[in-house]
Amino acid sequence: NFIEKNILIIQQGYIKPIEKMNIGIGNIKFPDFSLVTHDNYLDILEIKKPNTILIKHDESRDNYFFDTELSKAVIQVENYLSNITTHRDAIRNYLKDTHKIDLQVLKPRGIILAGNTEKFTTQKEKDDFRLLSHSLKNITLVTYDELLMRLKNYIKVLEEFGAKVT
Repeated sequence: NFIEKNILIIQQGYIKPIEKMNIGIGNIKFPDFSLVTHDNYLDILEIKKPNTILIKHDESRDNYFFDTELSKAVIQVENYLSNITTHRDAIRNYLKDTHKIDLQVLKPRGIILAGNTEKFTTQKEKDDFRLLSHSLKNITLVTYDELLMRLKNYIKVLEEFGAKVT
């Protein structure tokens, strides 16, 4: 509920959230949020729980890999993005007719909010998670602790800027 009420503050650069919009034709596909960007494009936000396990350890290779739940979220968002691209004209017309939003539906980005890296105890976990999350082509993975740090940094910048202006 907090994320729903504060999505535009939490995910800066967006001007309007559209909750549970069906992006499928002939079937039902509902991402948690479709977000309208400041330059009138469409992105997708999928929200998982803060306690979502992010990675698991492969002892035979001493590497970490995405946990099953996070892997499911990645393919879920990839499928949403594929549906949006395939049905972009219908989605654009729906947004125009229903929400009075005229935007471009072109190369949408996906964002997954999930998990917490504060549970990582080794540098190897942190490094492998970074390698994994940065290897995603169309999706940005944001953890709850990263989101909190971003917000704190943003508040600090605004406070420092405000102090310079006054």
